[in-house]
Amino acid sequence: MEIEIKSNKENKALERKEIEAYAKYEGMTPKREDVKEAICKKLGLDPSSTIVIKIAQEYGDKKSFVLARSYSSKEIMERIEHEHLRSRGSKAKDGAKPAGSEDNAPNDKKSE
Repeated sequence: MEIEIKSNKENKALERKEIEAYAKYEGMTPKREDVKEAICKKLGLDPSSTIVIKIAQEYGDKKSFVLARSYSSKEIMERIEHEHLRSRGSKAKDGAKPAGSEDNAPNDKKSE
């Protein structure tokens, strides 16, 4: 995957950098965690205080628009960003399975 940074704006009021980029790839759309790691590596940012807000792909294109934010600390990110955005793309913890997995899927079998 190749990351092309379009803009990297400093937002001093919220102590964060607002990053717009394009991710070029082969195959499937990359996972949020992979995109976050690539952006952090390219810009020298801390992955624990960086969050990918959006990955938007146009039909049939192997390039996606990415919107990410990197905060000056993890504590500030946790204070500002909503929990559902922080948990997106992260690996399940404590053996919890994501919604829609086999154990959590509704049972299609009819009872007799």
